Amino acid sequence: MSVYANKEEEKLDDEGGFTTGTLTYGTSVYWQINKNYFVSMFAERYDGDDYYNTSVFTQAGYRF
Repeated sequence: MSVYANKEEEKLDDEGGFTTGTLTYGTSVYWQINKNYFVSMFAERYDGDDYYNTSVFTQAGYRF
C-alpha cells in the first residue's frame, strides 16, 4: 500500500495578484491473493481552484 499527497501554489507577479493552488492526493493497493490471483487498485483526487477530478482504476488478474 502506498499513500501520497502534493500541494502546489503559484503566486501571480501582477500587482494585486492572487495565489492559486492545487492539492493532489491518492493511494494505491496491490494484493496478491494467492499464487495465481491478484487485485490492484489506484485512486487519486485533484482539487484545483476551479474544478476537481477523482480517478479510480481497478484490476484483477490471473497469473499462469
